[in-house]
Amino acid sequence: MAAVAHRNETNYNAHLDGLLAARLPGWRVVTAQTRGLLSDSSKEPDIFMVSRSGIPIVVECKYDSPRGLIEAAERQAEKHLGRKTAKEAAILEHALVVLYPSEMGTSSQDTAIALESATLRFALWAGSQSMPIRFPKTGWIEGGIEDMADFIELGTVSELRINDALRDFIDGVNAGAGQLKITKRTEVQIGDVLHQEEGEQTTRMAVSIILNALVFQYSVAIHHPVPSPSELDGIGIFDQLHIQRVWKDILENINYWPIFDTSRRLLSCIPASEADAVLTAMLPIAHKMASFPPEQSQELAGQVFGHMISDRKFLASYYTLPESAALLSELAISRLEIDWSDLQQVAALRIADFACGTGALLSAIQRSIASRVRRHGNDDKQIHRGMLEYMLTGTDILPAGVHITASTLSSMHPDVDYTSTLTYVMPYGRQPNGSVAIGSLDLLLNTSTPSLFGDGSEQILSQIEGVKAPSYAGFVDAPDEWFDIVIMNPPFARAGSRPSTIGVSNIPFAGFKTSLADQKAMAKLALKNRNKLPKPRAGNGNAGVGSHFIDLAHAKLKHGGVAAFILPGSFSQGRAWESARELISQNYSQTTVVQISAVGQDDRAFSDDTGMAEVLVVASKKKSKIKENWLQISLACRPTSPLEGVCMSKAILKAELSKGGDIEIGEEEAGSSIMSPTGVGGGILSEELAEECSQLFAENIGRIFVPQLEDTIDFNLCRLAELGEGGIDPQDITGTQIIGSNPRGPFDKKPIDRSKTNYPILWGHNHKVERQLIVLPDARGIVRKGMKEKAGRLKQTASRLHFNRDFQVNSQSLTACLTEEPSIGGNAWPSFKLHAENETEENMKWVYPVLLWANTTLGLASFWFAGTRQQLGRARLRPQALGSLVVLDSRLLDDSQLEYAEIIFSRFKTSEFLPANEAYRDKTRLELDKEVITQLLRKDSKTLEWLDVFRDLWCREASVHGGKSTRLQ
Repeated sequence: MAAVAHRNETNYNAHLDGLLAARLPGWRVVTAQTRGLLSDSSKEPDIFMVSRSGIPIVVECKYDSPRGLIEAAERQAEKHLGRKTAKEAAILEHALVVLYPSEMGTSSQDTAIALESATLRFALWAGSQSMPIRFPKTGWIEGGIEDMADFIELGTVSELRINDALRDFIDGVNAGAGQLKITKRTEVQIGDVLHQEEGEQTTRMAVSIILNALVFQYSVAIHHPVPSPSELDGIGIFDQLHIQRVWKDILENINYWPIFDTSRRLLSCIPASEADAVLTAMLPIAHKMASFPPEQSQELAGQVFGHMISDRKFLASYYTLPESAALLSELAISRLEIDWSDLQQVAALRIADFACGTGALLSAIQRSIASRVRRHGNDDKQIHRGMLEYMLTGTDILPAGVHITASTLSSMHPDVDYTSTLTYVMPYGRQPNGSVAIGSLDLLLNTSTPSLFGDGSEQILSQIEGVKAPSYAGFVDAPDEWFDIVIMNPPFARAGSRPSTIGVSNIPFAGFKTSLADQKAMAKLALKNRNKLPKPRAGNGNAGVGSHFIDLAHAKLKHGGVAAFILPGSFSQGRAWESARELISQNYSQTTVVQISAVGQDDRAFSDDTGMAEVLVVASKKKSKIKENWLQISLACRPTSPLEGVCMSKAILKAELSKGGDIEIGEEEAGSSIMSPTGVGGGILSEELAEECSQLFAENIGRIFVPQLEDTIDFNLCRLAELGEGGIDPQDITGTQIIGSNPRGPFDKKPIDRSKTNYPILWGHNHKVERQLIVLPDARGIVRKGMKEKAGRLKQTASRLHFNRDFQVNSQSLTACLTEEPSIGGNAWPSFKLHAENETEENMKWVYPVLLWANTTLGLASFWFAGTRQQLGRARLRPQALGSLVVLDSRLLDDSQLEYAEIIFSRFKTSEFLPANEAYRDKTRLELDKEVITQLLRKDSKTLEWLDVFRDLWCREASVHGGKSTRLQ
């Protein structure tokens, strides 16, 4: 048989360009056979491509060996950056290197067929020759032609164009705003239209929306008999009166309601003389923006508007970062079981975001669907109108947000006409007929509810005779069990947060200047609706209004549908979120929770400016006969671009298939994952540490199999609740809420004067002095009038053993402490009394082992693992949750062990410990570990060797050291 001749890469290049062109409709794709592509005489690339928006990218192709050829291709990719194209006169900002498998060089298979089935490797260079950026940083992305096409499309975003357009838009807003002489009346009117607090930020938002409508008018004018802004200016009638007439005509005869109704009403708020000056100042920018590439306008709108949404202090309405939106949307879309080549199946999809904000998540979903349609041989332009009119539902209480959502969804194909969108502004607060509305949550028990404005169809609700009927612009239809995907970043505000805010009784319902009475009425309605739902239900005031949106999503999702959320980090373990976790556990399968284990507080969020840890939650609505473990993903950092977000999602999908493992992008470890019981194991970057903590403190309780020892270690642990009772809520000590005729708590708290007191209390932390196992009370209780009996009952809960409630791991030393005399545990150190069943006296023989264990490295890790870790270097456990803490089981120790525990305590009670995160170098802690493990528990030295590794891993976790300089480097 004759040997197969070696094929040059050019044989494959000639087919690769055609395969890519088929998957990237509207792109110009040519091979190096075409000369004169670039303006200089340097080396021509193997493949030259230009996106629909005119952004060029070059491709260099090589076999994946030898290394010298690969390095040459990488150098050539960098050299291409900064070159100018001949036809477009555009600067090259992107270069791709593609590696063919080396065996394809001697393959006898048809070249096109070989390419279609091959696993290729590729990487992207972006920026300039002086500062090239490679993605991935090391290694290569692997995938087929479809993956490569997606990679190219996502990576080809011109930062130069984005920044230029961003500057232009801001210049336009500044020019328009500079013509305003804002009066208080105008400010208030604009605030009323936007449902935001009046002020400079809201006024600038109004000008931005007017400018955006002018830009959008250009697009509408292309397809309909309406004049563009430039045409009006050409005949001398570019003024408030004629712009209002054009926008009114669009609303009545074409639609585009969410875009032009808000802008029309805002323009009406401005006196005519000033409005004309504002419009004239913005016209040049609007004209320039109208020619901006449509594929990039989504990202531009997100950047501009995302930072301008106000009223965050009450509504907690935070902007979802595009990279986070890309990650979450891909995780959600990947679960749909449809044939993406069948446009009828695609068009039948129903997707909703009931807290759409500026539309980042719906935009990302739209892109994910469109890319799949393109990858399967169709042009997504064919389904664009259907997406807007039937597929994508977005609701919010902020008119500005709905305006932006409709604009960004439209901008994917601005040349495609449509009549209406499914984007709506929801009623919120006291309504003209006297009722109250709670935004999208009104849909919880309804399949349809009125909107303030949306698709423009006028409908008047019949009301009780004599009561003024509100005028609504259409209804939001959201049947139960209707949607394939519900994706949301719901508001986080919770009842009781920021109680010092003047005029506020219920934070989640305090937006839009709602009165105290209205806030209470809205909260009451939300609770009433929640109580009508079957258990388990997610809604919980302590968790925040976002938990009610989980109930809403659950009601609207069809069986087999996908729920996808961005939620506070406390969702993973917080007590207030327990019912939400239970709802998902009972009704969903394949649950994935994604957290970020980074150092910076903001770096642990998927939204912009939240300053708190967040998680992504994705689950499929399918009941399982058995309670499934959840896949807990811990990322080293948040993705930095939509491209990285999509690549990260594909790495997570591999982990889902393999039920855990490393998350890798190229050769970079992007994170880790494990399967663990509901509510445990999240946010831990080390896979080994996460698995061991899960075994010790959640699954086996005290038992762990150590592969390197080829043995199981049993530490004889149990839940604290098995040994006693305690955990008094601080409000039961000093609370002032009137219950019956008396305050909730029997005491007023006063500073302690170090003299004897009947009611010593541990109230606050002072980490500088709380370095020893014995801690002194810092307060005393003064019995309130008529509450001596209740004070007496409370004193019966006093104990010598106390547990940390709010453990600052990187500054505090102890998770448990002892007082010289029984004390009432307060806000910082809740008391816990250990005693056998049917006994009431504190059993000190049990106390010493539990106290010592709690302050070993394993005890510290147990508390950290059980607590909520929403803030860096901090673990919180509510007093009521202390019973779930895993501790040494004193019942299983013999008399000599119990006696030896007291001896160990006597040796260490005056020793000082370093902060917990410094356990790796704390000589006192290391010695305590050794005494407890080898002497008290009688384990051998191999257990200490295992503990050395465990301690090292624990001290390296970002949520332990919080980025402090004392961390283990």
